[in-house]
Amino acid sequence: MPITGFDIKMLNRFYGVILRSERGFVPPSVAKAVLQDGHIPFKTESPYNTIHLPTPHMELLPYLSMVLKFRDKSAAIRITDMNTVKELGTNEWPIPSQNRMAILGAGLGGSAAVFSRIVNKNGEKVFGDIVGFEIDSRVAGKAMQNIRQFKMRNVVIKCADFMREDISGFNIFYFNYPVIGIEFPGLMAPVLDRVRSGSVIFVADNPFIHDLFLKGGYHVAHRPEMMIGQSSFWTFIKI
Repeated sequence: MPITGFDIKMLNRFYGVILRSERGFVPPSVAKAVLQDGHIPFKTESPYNTIHLPTPHMELLPYLSMVLKFRDKSAAIRITDMNTVKELGTNEWPIPSQNRMAILGAGLGGSAAVFSRIVNKNGEKVFGDIVGFEIDSRVAGKAMQNIRQFKMRNVVIKCADFMREDISGFNIFYFNYPVIGIEFPGLMAPVLDRVRSGSVIFVADNPFIHDLFLKGGYHVAHRPEMMIGQSSFWTFIKI
């Protein structure tokens, strides 16, 4: 099921901007040796040993097409995990109309761009206020510049360590950490404890998923049944 209202040409232009932005963070000699998809990973200024390695939007979009179900005036999470369906008594979890999304690790703004452009059948934005947290001031500044260039008025990039921020006001979350230090589960656990009941979390698959989510406290709404490009994704609902 295709997601309604996406301007694929705009997103492709935006990712072209991100590709060019990445080259400003690495020496010219490194910029010539790019990955197959054109992205250049680089280490960010962070105490958590993080590397900027964005998920290409053409991988994120098919995942969202599988997970999001659009109705006449709203959107819902399409639940595919049968245990969750039995417990909730439904195969849908409505996305609150007054929602706030936090992107935990905004990078250069790619994920924020994708979520900001999802609309329902009435052309209304599904995700309202989107705040992208980015700890590296250089990256955050460039992300905000990219967002402003494309006039994404429902997106703000905040230069801050989300592990020290009050995230209780958000009810939709996304994060993607393909490369990170082994201490990440211990650092992230208290952050997830502050997520309020009923919140939805989209997360890229990584070795820490089971430690963070599957020990209790979350429904599995959607589990990866196949690889999408180089990535796979999960959706969780906080109990």
